[in-house]
Amino acid sequence: MGVKREHIPLVAALSQASLFRGLPLRALQRLAEQGHPNRFDEGSHLMRQGDASESLHVILRGRVRVERVLPGNDEPLVLAEFGPGEIVGEMGVLESAPRSATVTAIHDTETLGLTAPLLAVTLAENPSVAGALMRLLSRRIRRTDDLTEQIALGEVTAETGPADDDDAGARGELALQTVSAEFIDNLKAAIRAE
Repeated sequence: MGVKREHIPLVAALSQASLFRGLPLRALQRLAEQGHPNRFDEGSHLMRQGDASESLHVILRGRVRVERVLPGNDEPLVLAEFGPGEIVGEMGVLESAPRSATVTAIHDTETLGLTAPLLAVTLAENPSVAGALMRLLSRRIRRTDDLTEQIALGEVTAETGPADDDDAGARGELALQTVSAEFIDNLKAAIRAE
């Protein structure tokens, strides 16, 4: 069974996303068929801090900004920007937790929304995705550590955002999100079960 004509652009875009690179065509096709295409005008919110987490977004076109309001601050802290091939919203989906940040389209943006059950099936059937996800989370945790240090030293404010001393921000690495020990244990168990 071939890829349906209307899914070809989605399959092509998904195959270039770092999380899904190397997935078999059949798995990419299922994501394209079962995912939810979304369009966000410039200035629209993909998700808001504190909202329920129902899906993650694979950015197909456009650019988004990730911001988080910290306790005691009225102004949000700019954490990162993401573009095509990157994902946002994975933390809340994986942990079934409220959104930890607000994500806003800074250009007209198209995404493919993937629900938690669809992601779970993809992870279970494709260990390479679980490995890629663990590497992504590791980079983001490392970036969180760096940003936490910058905040502690007073080098970062809501107005300035994180320093791009190693160009991590330009790569779109999200910061100020933590992974619970329970989530890591569950992910390890899922990988061992494979």
